[in-house]
Amino acid sequence: MNTVRKLLQTNSQEIKEKLDQAYTSIAFFQNNRALEDAKAKMTQHILEVTILLDQFKPYIPEYKQRYFDIVMNHKQLGLSTRDLIMSFDQMVFELHTRLEKNLSNHQELQAWSPLMREILDVRRQITGNSVKHESDASQFVTSGLSVVSGCVKAHVAIIEDMEDLKNIHSGCIIASRMTTPDFMIAIHKISGIITEQGGRLCHAAILAREYNIPCIVGCGTFINQLTENEVLILDADNGIVLK
Repeated sequence: MNTVRKLLQTNSQEIKEKLDQAYTSIAFFQNNRALEDAKAKMTQHILEVTILLDQFKPYIPEYKQRYFDIVMNHKQLGLSTRDLIMSFDQMVFELHTRLEKNLSNHQELQAWSPLMREILDVRRQITGNSVKHESDASQFVTSGLSVVSGCVKAHVAIIEDMEDLKNIHSGCIIASRMTTPDFMIAIHKISGIITEQGGRLCHAAILAREYNIPCIVGCGTFINQLTENEVLILDADNGIVLK
């Protein structure tokens, strides 16, 4: 434990920078797939931060440690680029979730846990400038940062916990505090994504770019304004949501 704490205290800035670099490279690749070196640089940055994060691998459940191995051995496993991206994001998510669970349940924490959680929390913070909408307030729901353009009109599925995933139906817009890798089970049913948290490098943004789903993130609190299955207009060209 002391060894890990010392390593984190020494390397915390490097971990922050490498993690940001990896997610920035993922976003760049997703938006510039035709560039020859975009994939190579993204893969390199993913592997670099995975090597740094590997020191924390023993502190997550053993059956979830496999995501570290999948990322590190992606060539031997013949992983597609999409699977590499999603496996890496799942790996970071599992580490983050473990730290959150320990903190919320007041379980015994490693001395490095709060600092590591702070590093991982950055991806969930609202970043960028949201679009302000000045039309009829009765029609306006929220605005945020558009990460994949497009306009969708559909019924909304409000996802606040795992149980709500069963409410995702074909062609729906999902509204959530944030997305998690669990959403992958219904990805082909989703026509639009709106989240309260996150920026251009969050999980929802990665998911939306990878599957070309219109998406607005970092909208702030808005879900309490919605009713399950009501019709929304997600205008990701302008970063706004309307009723």
